[in-house]
Amino acid sequence: MTCEALWSVEFKANNQDFGAGVIVFETNRCLGGDVSYTYIGDYQIVNHIFKARLRIKKFNDLIPPLFKEDYMLSLEGEYKDDVFEMSGSPDGAPEFVITVVCTRREELP
Repeated sequence: MTCEALWSVEFKANNQDFGAGVIVFETNRCLGGDVSYTYIGDYQIVNHIFKARLRIKKFNDLIPPLFKEDYMLSLEGEYKDDVFEMSGSPDGAPEFVITVVCTRREELP
């Protein structure tokens, strides 16, 4: 099964911050967001390893930032059809680790 679908994402940082949003994986692109941020980037799957590179950009000033207001995030994890987990760090901040659980919610039309 292809990963091209609408997914929910739940994330938790090693500083105990957490959140959730949605993302669409389609034709090696990632497009999504939550109440404060947009997530835009690309992905690839090689040997069942999902690798994503996202620009995380804040647009809502009413909610405090998880990390920064604009940053690049690299994530990696073993791809599974319905639920999978990735983790990674923003560029230049290897001590800040974000874990993301992706759950397939809807197939694309």
